[in-house]
Amino acid sequence: MDMTSFRRSFAPAVGLCAALIMTPLVQANGNDGAVLEAYGAYKQAVASGDLQQTVEHARRTYQLALAELTEEDARLPTLALNLGSALENLGASQPVSERQALYAEAHRRYKDALKQLKGSEGDHNDARLEALIGLAKTAEKPRRAEDYYQHAVDLSKTAPVQQATIQLWAYDQLKTHSETVRSAKQHLRAAVETLQAERPEDDSRRLEAEFRLAVLMGQQGKRETAIAEVERILVHYQRLDFTHPMALGAHSLLVNWYEQNGEREQATAHCLAIGKMRPWQDDQEQIPLYRVNPEYPVNMARRGREGYVVMDFTVDEQGFVIDPKIAESSNRSFEKVGLEALKQWRYAPRFEEGQAVKGESRVRLDFTIKRS
Repeated sequence: MDMTSFRRSFAPAVGLCAALIMTPLVQANGNDGAVLEAYGAYKQAVASGDLQQTVEHARRTYQLALAELTEEDARLPTLALNLGSALENLGASQPVSERQALYAEAHRRYKDALKQLKGSEGDHNDARLEALIGLAKTAEKPRRAEDYYQHAVDLSKTAPVQQATIQLWAYDQLKTHSETVRSAKQHLRAAVETLQAERPEDDSRRLEAEFRLAVLMGQQGKRETAIAEVERILVHYQRLDFTHPMALGAHSLLVNWYEQNGEREQATAHCLAIGKMRPWQDDQEQIPLYRVNPEYPVNMARRGREGYVVMDFTVDEQGFVIDPKIAESSNRSFEKVGLEALKQWRYAPRFEEGQAVKGESRVRLDFTIKRS
């Protein structure tokens, strides 16, 4: 029964390409039977896709291994990683209130694995990397996650593409925290530089990294440079015989950037592209690709009055809003500003038999006052 091939097979959060060089989970002595049996149940849970059962069987396997195997057994860190990964995956699927406890337990198991690996013989860099990345992903504080990622980056310096992949994970996690956003940007730029040197220009990993950098440039006000870069990336995606997951996001970004520049014709091309990619749902409110928020009526704001307006409208073949009409409102003061804003919105048009056609839709705008 080979444990190596199943070690992180269940929705891996890390998924390093290289397999761990670990001792297969085979019966080595008479005390292994219970561990092997529990591991078999764990494999079945993995195959079934049941997150909760996977955690329960991974936990039981690890607990039995701690009781039955010696501290020097090279299989212990693998079982600790299995449990950490299972807990992490289950936690990611839970509400924040329940996620914290699962991540805390996962964090402890990743620490177990790292400690066990320090005392084992042989080259276990990939296992150490996986433990470090698991620790980063389940760290309670951004600064701790930053430290774990830096250790992983340092450890992977002899494998540039792997190192760049870790830096992209670091960027995605650290960019949302003010205390780590600077290092996140440094990781992203280093990853892009490495992938541009190591991978061809149509490589998916390189394109995804370059797309992240283009988004960052747009956020920093370098809109023209960002537009040119995303347009270049889209050329590569359009050569594929399938729709790349990032293509939709790229088109949506370009709609927003072109509209902000007042270049409505250029935005239209990307509205049409999205319309071809995303089916129109008559039973759902259409999501605008670009929207302008209405101004709050001064007379209503002064009186502290809140309200809403419901509008029916048509999305034409180019994604423009035409013929907006008031269907319902709480007060006429909200109607004019609602209509003025809606006329500037852009949508992906409806497609029928490969052709863009007009589509009817409805939207509700709520006017609320933020109260301290």
